[in-house]
Amino acid sequence: MDSTAQEAQALRPCIVEHHWHSIAIVTSNYHTRRAGIIWRRMNKRDLRTDLWIDGVPDPEFQQPWWRHRESAKFLFMESTKLIWMLLGGA
Repeated sequence: MDSTAQEAQALRPCIVEHHWHSIAIVTSNYHTRRAGIIWRRMNKRDLRTDLWIDGVPDPEFQQPWWRHRESAKFLFMESTKLIWMLLGGA
């Protein structure tokens, strides 16, 4: 899977089949906000399931992020995707 939206759609049949009334999504702490938006959009349309989104430290995301090229890249890409989503992008 290449995206959180694809992962959410792939898991939807399992959630429906098991009649789960609540689920917890655990993701990297820098990805929590966007993942929550994606899952809540899907839930609003299709599921009616209580969601909990929890962010955990990602070992690849080093602190301070501005001193590590890969961490700066993660933060930039995630921020760009979040802004795009908030502006109405898919």
